[in-house]
Amino acid sequence: LGRALLQGQVSGEQASELVSGNVNVSAGRSTPQDLTGAQLGGPGGTGAVDVPASALAGVDPGETSEGVGVLLTAYKRNVRGDPADQNVRRRGLQEAGEATALGPLATGVFSVTFQSVASGTALPITGLAEPLVIEIPLLPDESGAQCEPPTFGTGCAQTAQCRYWDEVLGMWATEGCTTIDAPAGRDPSSLYCACTHLTEFGGVSVPSSAEELEAEVKSTKVNTFTADEFAATIVDFNFEENVYIYSLVFAMAGANLLSLLLFCGKDWWDAKQRAKAIEVVEETKSQQRMAAVQSLEERLDAWDDALKR
Repeated sequence: LGRALLQGQVSGEQASELVSGNVNVSAGRSTPQDLTGAQLGGPGGTGAVDVPASALAGVDPGETSEGVGVLLTAYKRNVRGDPADQNVRRRGLQEAGEATALGPLATGVFSVTFQSVASGTALPITGLAEPLVIEIPLLPDESGAQCEPPTFGTGCAQTAQCRYWDEVLGMWATEGCTTIDAPAGRDPSSLYCACTHLTEFGGVSVPSSAEELEAEVKSTKVNTFTADEFAATIVDFNFEENVYIYSLVFAMAGANLLSLLLFCGKDWWDAKQRAKAIEVVEETKSQQRMAAVQSLEERLDAWDDALKR
């Protein structure tokens, strides 16, 4: 969609925008000189990008000779994976250098792409010495708490942490992205990320303090059933306390036992029928052999009588 909006754009011309209820897209064309050091407003007034002067330092000049296409997309909801799913992917958390209990996104998803007008491909903006600053509006705080952004939630116990969507790992990662304070004169109700590369960015909910993180970890429990608990259940068995549960357990156990007996009986019957069939076949073969021997003996006797005459 953004590439379609780029068609017919001229460097220096106001970017084309498409604004809807769930996604805002802007596409414009710029010269390398105008792009570097510029502040780009997000589509529909959603967010912004501060481009450092050295943003294109590692790009082949031939790729920017005809200009640079700037594609900005602001999704108002999470269009990628749920960050909370990473809490059970300990390996992925270690790869991201984090051991934090992650919550849902506290922002929308903000995508930034610089494209070569000459080749139509995305420019490899990565490993910048001076980071880009991405401004992403925080979602409304439904708790009603009066918190100083980027903290939010009951007791201001949550904060938004800058992350980007890693296509390879399929997770929200932090490498090359840092959460920073709002620059002077900028909207304090937004999240600000200093990142050394371009991709899709978002603010992930994390505990705002070590105490809150500890509480998050301790609140996660794994149900187990020890041998002692099993023994206590058997010894202190009381049917009347859990009539429906025990009735269901006994009914299922009885059904399983009945099924086992029926299947065992069927296996026994099938084995018996197979044995009978084998016995009939063997008896038939035996009778055929005896008949063949008797026929041969009769022929030999007839030949013997014929020779004697």
